[in-house]
Amino acid sequence: MIPCRTCTLPADDPDGQHPACAEHERERVAAVPCSRCGSWTSHRVLDTDPAVCSHCRTDDALREADTARAQLPPPPAVKPRPAPPVYRVGTGGDKIAEWVKS
Repeated sequence: MIPCRTCTLPADDPDGQHPACAEHERERVAAVPCSRCGSWTSHRVLDTDPAVCSHCRTDDALREADTARAQLPPPPAVKPRPAPPVYRVGTGGDKIAEWVKS
């Protein structure tokens, strides 16, 4: 069992990323309006930007990924495949071959 980072009680967080007991976990969870879209959200208070909801953080991550993708060099040009050869087989094939060529 992982202990709380503030006291010695066992942490309630099953994944162990935010080890805190129930009392200290309530202090970390806040219901605040998002500073960008204004929607009320209840989330863990983050050290980086606690007033941004998860939707806006996801939009930021997608925007950063698009920017990084735009900075990649273009893919190499694909050479066109050559046309398949036209085979003549017998007299009937001559007419078909001429038809395929035109």
